Amino acid sequence: MQLSKARSIVISFVIFVLSFLFLIMTLFSSIAPVGQNLRFSIFGFYNGFQVVQAGPANAWVLGAVVIFLLAMIDMGAYLLKQSAIMKNENVQVYKKISFWSVLSALLLLRDTAQGFIISLAGTALVLAELSIGVSVFFLNKITPNPMLLVIVLGFIVYAPLRIIVLKLVNGLSAAGSKYQPSYTLQPDGVAISLNFMGMKGDQGKFVVKFSELEEVRSLSFQEAETYYQGLGPNVREAFNQMKSMYKIGKERPKVLLMHQSGGRNVLLKGPEIHYLLCFSNPAVDDLLSAFKAVKR
Repeated sequence: MQLSKARSIVISFVIFVLSFLFLIMTLFSSIAPVGQNLRFSIFGFYNGFQVVQAGPANAWVLGAVVIFLLAMIDMGAYLLKQSAIMKNENVQVYKKISFWSVLSALLLLRDTAQGFIISLAGTALVLAELSIGVSVFFLNKITPNPMLLVIVLGFIVYAPLRIIVLKLVNGLSAAGSKYQPSYTLQPDGVAISLNFMGMKGDQGKFVVKFSELEEVRSLSFQEAETYYQGLGPNVREAFNQMKSMYKIGKERPKVLLMHQSGGRNVLLKGPEIHYLLCFSNPAVDDLLSAFKAVKR
């Protein structure tokens, strides 16, 4: 497994498990009567008493917290799934050992190790909190806090609210697609139009021949983001991108790393070209097939 993929999986799991932990804590602190001295047990290994602290006093605040934590759990689960199905070859940045590849690997290793420790601690806390919450209801006589109704409403409201937000985001992405790069195939390559806001005529148009490329890959947004993170603090690529952006319209860009969540992210890479672009084209299968046909 690529180290960058492992890092993505670990970070996604951290988001999921910590959000789940805070939701459980919010749930229990809002259900039990405030100030009541309650008996609890942690898997039978530790038994004690705890006084229930005050949860959010305002029903609106509590409802917003519940919806936010549900959204974070949803996002964590989605990112975890996307990270797990990523293809190793799609997130591999460096194929040869260099200063930048070693530095990137060390930073990825550090982030992965930190995330792994946090995920282990978070999982242990989630299990402990679940044990405490379940034991409290079995070991005590509890009259549920009225805030329980707010929590239930938060769960009910989240599903339709999620649909509305996703439709809104998709609508905004569709509206902004006219400013995303697009391409048209040519017999021996691909003509790319950047379509940036403010560009006129052919200012953002240039041609890349397939003979100049070694790789053309279609990436999911999560793969594109993981690939980008895998570059590490590569000052050379950052400088080349800044130089390319400055000279757009005057000469063909050398480095363009501009992936997005809405659209089809494609990596086009060669000895003198390094593009990670999000195209507005409905599909990119024709580009991939044309490149493969030339390289046979």
